[in-house]
Amino acid sequence: MHPSGATPSQPSPASGAPRRAAGDNLNFRAGFENAPIAVLIADGAGQIVDCNLAAQQMLRHDRTALCSMSLFDLHLPEDRDAVRSGLASLPRTGCVDGEFRWVRSDGRVIWVSLRAVLMDDELTVAFCQDTTERKSAELEFSRAQQLLEAFIEHAPVGIAMFNREMRYIRSSREWQAAVGATDAVLTGRHHYDDMPAIPAKFVDAHQRGMAGETVRGEDEWPRPDGRISRHRWEVHPWGDAGTETGGIIVLFEDVTHAHAMQAELRQAHKMEALGQLAGGVAHDFNNLLQIIHGYTEMVQDLLASNPNAVKYTGEVLRAAQRASSLTRQLLAFSRRQVFTPSVVDLNAVITTTSKMLKRLLGENIAIEMKLSEPLWLIEADADQLSQVLINLCVNARDAMPRGGRLTISTNNCRAGESGVAGQVHVAAGDYVVMTVRDTGTGMDAEVMQHIFEPFFTTKEAGKGTGLGLSTVYGIVRQSNGHVWVDSMPGEGTSVTVCLPRTLGRPDAMPSETARLSLGGDQTLLIVEDDEDVRRAVAEHLPSLGYQVLTAHPSEAMDLVRQRAGTIDLLITDVVMPGMSGPELAENARAEQPGMAVLFMSGYIDDPVTRHGVVESKAPFLQKPFTLSELAAAIRTALERP
Repeated sequence: MHPSGATPSQPSPASGAPRRAAGDNLNFRAGFENAPIAVLIADGAGQIVDCNLAAQQMLRHDRTALCSMSLFDLHLPEDRDAVRSGLASLPRTGCVDGEFRWVRSDGRVIWVSLRAVLMDDELTVAFCQDTTERKSAELEFSRAQQLLEAFIEHAPVGIAMFNREMRYIRSSREWQAAVGATDAVLTGRHHYDDMPAIPAKFVDAHQRGMAGETVRGEDEWPRPDGRISRHRWEVHPWGDAGTETGGIIVLFEDVTHAHAMQAELRQAHKMEALGQLAGGVAHDFNNLLQIIHGYTEMVQDLLASNPNAVKYTGEVLRAAQRASSLTRQLLAFSRRQVFTPSVVDLNAVITTTSKMLKRLLGENIAIEMKLSEPLWLIEADADQLSQVLINLCVNARDAMPRGGRLTISTNNCRAGESGVAGQVHVAAGDYVVMTVRDTGTGMDAEVMQHIFEPFFTTKEAGKGTGLGLSTVYGIVRQSNGHVWVDSMPGEGTSVTVCLPRTLGRPDAMPSETARLSLGGDQTLLIVEDDEDVRRAVAEHLPSLGYQVLTAHPSEAMDLVRQRAGTIDLLITDVVMPGMSGPELAENARAEQPGMAVLFMSGYIDDPVTRHGVVESKAPFLQKPFTLSELAAAIRTALERP
């Protein structure tokens, strides 16, 4: 009952419709204003006629500002044509979805995911959501993917990703080159189809990787071109933490070159140690041989009328000469001999040396010369290069006891990049290459590991000293060159000598000089730290008319300063305690500028000292020397301008 007691009248249908419309409108406004996403309403021309609170917050504009703008004003200029096209298609499609860049009131660009719907009254309602954070995350993810792809594609190691069935997911270019297939071919293929049989150790490594273990190893691996390369490899599991492993990633690095470099370094260290030992032995032995030479020659002169004495002393001298030849080869190997480089044409050296090769090799060996013209020039000691060729040819002769063919060839070679040639590392540059190839018995890998070591020989006892190739090695290395050997049993041997090119001009050959007198009346000072050698050198010279003074290195400068008369010639050992021969010569000449110098030595271990001897241009005598060689060298030094 109505509180007034009156019976209420029932509303008519006509009066209820406006109320429902007003209520619906209120409900729409409430939903519109409180919607969690931005909503814009625009007319057919794109002019914004209404917006909710979320839109105002997203764009940092109030309602008045937004309703004074069109949808196009919100977009970047370069996106507006696409927006017009989308709005134009609404009458046909009724709905358009898209993702656009909008500009907020503060100028910041945001990404907006938008759905535009055409209403019956030709108004367009746009439902908008700020997706900037998601878009940024997608861009970061895309960049990370691109970076990962670039890393895999250009990585200097082989990389392959496999699923649990060992089928390829992704591989790098280095991996593809190793197996000889593209990524498109490999993707989805089973890894075990890469070769006829996968070694059991690799299968085990894969299974351990699937179980979550990291496995590492190093092995030889056949390449598509048939070469065997050495690889260092790793197997790593992949997958989300705490879940089952998704598969494995296999990485490998080709360490063939690194192993070759390590082997070369080990060989160089071994050869250097052997060289130091050989040089030290040669030094002491040469001093002893100098004493034997000197006194035996003097005894021979004293007993010249006794045939037996001459015969026996002659045998002693011949034995000393043979011993001297051995020490010279040791010094060549150890690179402790005096090296007198000049700019030479290797073809000219070969042509000159070949005249004696026919006598050395015998009639059953055919010699073939393949000398390239024009050949670049090199800087080396021509006499020592001749010794290199002779030693190589004699070695080749001994490998062809029943005869054969010996080929000597030369050519210019330009190495564009550092790399491994034979068993050695050759830096980029221009080189002159000499190859001596025979058709002999050849060598196996075990023998080739030792061929440059002194005293190593495959000949039977008494047939060789084992110093031929070690001498070659020493001379070539002292010339800043490289030497390596290629050989297989039954297929002959090829020895390659590689020497750096020089741009200098060839040195003129020395002219013939008149025969020197072997005596004089000048004053000579002999400085030598070994007293026995000092006496042996000095003993013979007074008989040639010279006045001879001797001194230990520690006394030499005092004698020079205190000497009232002129000292015409300083004969000094090169390697001495306290002061080297070149240093003594420099100091002595400061006291007596006109003093001539003659160096002698059996061994020079210091490159600086060796360089000082060469730079001084003074004559040099290699111990052991004969008395006649000493006399001739003295006259050369005294008569040099």
